Amino acid sequence: LYETSRFYSNIATKSNSFNKTPYWNESFSFPIFDYFERFTKSQNIRKEYLLQTKNSVCNGKCVFCRSRKGHMLYRDVKDVFLEIEYAHTHYAIKKFFFTDEDIFDGPNQYAKERIDNLCDLIIDSGYIIAIKCYMKANDLSNVNEQDHLLLEKMNKAGVVVVFVGIESGSQDDLVLYQKG
Repeated sequence: LYETSRFYSNIATKSNSFNKTPYWNESFSFPIFDYFERFTKSQNIRKEYLLQTKNSVCNGKCVFCRSRKGHMLYRDVKDVFLEIEYAHTHYAIKKFFFTDEDIFDGPNQYAKERIDNLCDLIIDSGYIIAIKCYMKANDLSNVNEQDHLLLEKMNKAGVVVVFVGIESGSQDDLVLYQKG
């Protein structure tokens, strides 16, 4: 492992952990399409395609956690759409699941704009697809008109299921754990 870590900027070891960067495959590749090639288009229609819009790290500082810390790196929205388009047109996939832990990264305006842009691309394509994703309860506000419009646009683009996570019933616990 030490020999390998010398050549890769994202593999850290006990003796070689300086100047390491988070792993992110910048190339636009399709690593799992071979699974869909084994089936007909009529069989693929029932299958679900999983994808992510960013690297899977947490930028929180929870006192009990030591894993996946790092800087959030976002995929280009056009690349995410091209992956959806490719899966849909080549393999007849109609169900997509964004497996990002939180599609919005908390109440984050940049993430909302990214999702808004992605929805525009999907709507403009005319594709009839179904999308599932995760979000946290505080990502969108009931009193914010822009959030209502974004939810409507997400539904028009094909978002049919949103798993809403609730961190805690107690703000004191979140402060104690430094959940952020």
